[in-house]
Formats: sequence, structure tokens, C-alpha cells
Amino acid sequence: MDQPQPPSELSSVQKNLLQSDALHEYILKTSVYPREHELLKGLREETNKKHPWSLMGAPPEEGLLLSMLLKFMNAKKTIEIGVFTGYSLLTTALALPKDGKITAIDPDRKAYEMGLPFIQKAGVEHKIEYIESKALPVLDKMLDEIVLAEGVADEVEGVGAAVAKILWERLVERMKRMNLPTRKLAERPAGSAEST
Repeated sequence: MDQPQPPSELSSVQKNLLQSDALHEYILKTSVYPREHELLKGLREETNKKHPWSLMGAPPEEGLLLSMLLKFMNAKKTIEIGVFTGYSLLTTALALPKDGKITAIDPDRKAYEMGLPFIQKAGVEHKIEYIESKALPVLDKMLDEIVLAEGVADEVEGVGAAVAKILWERLVERMKRMNLPTRKLAERPAGSAEST
């Protein structure tokens, strides 16, 4: 299967809400770049130079907003779905407190490793648990662990049935989103091994 080709260069107008490249450039030069952390700048420049899909990276103005929001919220735990080279991941790690934790999920370890030296130099690698995977299986596993932990911690009778109900509802919802028939599935008795 052929690899998808990176998009051609987009103007800043196509990447943001502003209607003028000149205005966007002025805002970057006067407000964004002076506040951008030096390691974030280095990562952004490295990504732009070396990665053919550099347009996928978070723009620096988004990084500043993200950092500000995380600090206002006093966030301590985050999930980063889609890491790419790690600009927003590093932004998040720099904004979280020393005991903050990030679960970072991305199937492309090579892109993540491009940004890893900047993360290490910033001294925030200990905050990041990188998981090389597509997001949905990891999120499902995390949900399962939470459901089981809450059920055990609360000593809820019939936790197995509660977990099965949640997993069943998740399966039906996924099938609906994929426009797959759910009528037959819903009619099957629990535990049926038949496939749809």
C-alpha cells in the first residue's frame, strides 16, 4: 500500500481563524514567539526541517493557549491522543506540576522519538508514559481498569455484571457509529459466541 503524501504548504490563513497572513505574522512575532519556551521553539524548527508532515504539528499560538488553560485548571493528569513529534506533549509537560502525569498515545514511535531529546532536555520525561498504539484499544483498557478498580474498591456486588453491561453498551455504540447492524447483536443472549 502506498504511503500517503504530505500536503502541500498551507498559508497561515488556512490554518487559523485570522483572515490575513500579515496579521497572523505580526501576532506571532510580537506575542507568541517571545513567549515560546526555547525547547518548544527548537522542537518546532526541527520538525519543520526534518519531517515531511510538519504541518500536523501544533502551532505555537495553540501551545501558549494550552499551557495557560492547563495552569488555570491546576491539571495534574492528562491524556494526549496523537503525539506526532511532541510539541503539544512538551507544552503540556512543561505546564503541569512536578508530580503531573501524561498518558501519551500514538502509533508512530519514530515521530515521537524526534521530539524526545527536547523532552529529555526539559527534564519532564518522568511525567510522560508513552504508549505506542492506536488510541481506542488503550482507552478501552483504561476504562476497563477504572471500572474494575471502582467495583472492587466499593465492594459492589455483581461487579462482573456491571462491567459486562458497560462493555456491552460500548460495543453497541461502536457498531452504531460504524453503521453496522445492531438489531441482531442486541437480540443475542449474553455470552453468545456468534459473530455478527
